[in-house]
Amino acid sequence: MKTALLCFYLIIGFINYAQTFVGTLAYANQLNSMKQFKSAKQYLKKYCHEYPKDLNALWLLARTSYWAKDVKDADFFYNEAIKLDSANVSLKQDYFIFVVNSGNIKKAHALSYEFEDSEDPSLLSALAKLNYYIGNYTKALRILKKVNAIASPLSKETKEIKDNILNVISPSIKLQTFFQKDDQPLKQINPGIEGKFYKNALLSLTLNYSNPYFSRDKDNINFSIFTIGNKFNFHKRRSAISFDIGGIHSYWEKKSDYSYSIELSKLFLNHLETNLRYGKQPYFFTRNSLNNLLLYNQYSFQLGWNNTSAWTSNASFVVNEFLSDNNYVYSLSTWLLTPPLNLKKVEFKGGYAL
Repeated sequence: MKTALLCFYLIIGFINYAQTFVGTLAYANQLNSMKQFKSAKQYLKKYCHEYPKDLNALWLLARTSYWAKDVKDADFFYNEAIKLDSANVSLKQDYFIFVVNSGNIKKAHALSYEFEDSEDPSLLSALAKLNYYIGNYTKALRILKKVNAIASPLSKETKEIKDNILNVISPSIKLQTFFQKDDQPLKQINPGIEGKFYKNALLSLTLNYSNPYFSRDKDNINFSIFTIGNKFNFHKRRSAISFDIGGIHSYWEKKSDYSYSIELSKLFLNHLETNLRYGKQPYFFTRNSLNNLLLYNQYSFQLGWNNTSAWTSNASFVVNEFLSDNNYVYSLSTWLLTPPLNLKKVEFKGGYAL
């Protein structure tokens, strides 16, 4: 009789737990579907505190924490879940995708070797993204080709990665020109040609030639400008150093000078871009500056949030130093773009700049 009662209570306890478990996950998923990630996270945390050995609830809590933009908590709960079932391949694969998406390149690279032979499209896309981040473009394209064969067409994000890679590694020649007229009065037309050649992360050459032509009153003044530059990419550190050097010739003065610049850029948190630049360059913005070849030093710092699927913004501070008269000009600018509004194949963004 006692044994029967014990079994009865155990069965009732299990049924109650099962109902609680199913109801909890259903409600949490409902909150997640409504993008109420923080509420879902708090609800799951209370449940997992009461049932710390529930693998699926802990797993969902890890994913929900990431959706709630709490990467630190997400990483903690993923690791707690893996401790409960270290042999769970799906869980470890999901954790790897999370690590890649959260931008922890060093950790993702260490985990990646375990999944090289995977046939799962989501996992392969994460591997391609990782190799894109670390500058292994050839391997990334090979993986993307495999993804396309398994699950065509590519997702929007994966296709964007492929397009970015091809844009970087493909040699290109670009012809460009622009026309400008202002009330000084001064007219300018500036035809030019740009060539790009990519060999590897440390050899990415750019060559530019332009021939700016200015018209003021009855005078016509033109210049020739040539620059050559290279970009050193340190992909694992999410940073780059660029430099260029060139020459400027004034046909009006029959005088030549040189220009140069160096630029440091660094990416944080996948979307936070920083840029520091110093350069010596020609000044063509006033009538008087065309009589004598005038060069000035420019110092600039930019801070931007670049997330094409959400808000995008940029702020920059620039100091122009004119050595000829020991004069400085300071400027501050910023702009903001809204998340995109997609209507079929057309994308709209609103923005404001000052």
